[in-house]
Amino acid sequence: MRIRFTVTNSGPVTGTDVPQIYATLPDTSQERARRLVQWSRLSLAAGQSRTVELVVDDKHLSIWDTAAKQWSRPIGEYGLHLGASAADLRLTTTLYLDRPQPAAR
Repeated sequence: MRIRFTVTNSGPVTGTDVPQIYATLPDTSQERARRLVQWSRLSLAAGQSRTVELVVDDKHLSIWDTAAKQWSRPIGEYGLHLGASAADLRLTTTLYLDRPQPAAR
């Protein structure tokens, strides 16, 4: 999955930012914590904007299925969160997977 967004340095000096993408898995996964699934470090001059595209690998959205003895992505609603840290999430969206998917490992 590819996630694209724009980062802007609205300050008066060059700065560095580390945008981070977190995921929450469906309730069926029984995993409650957010997972850090991708990040990037970039430096921007004052007033500069940059479009960033991050790729989230299927394996970061997977759990170990003990019955099937394989990694899989569970059915249900996934939350995707973008921010400067886990405590500073600025954008959130959801996606729904309607059938289980084996995850490549």
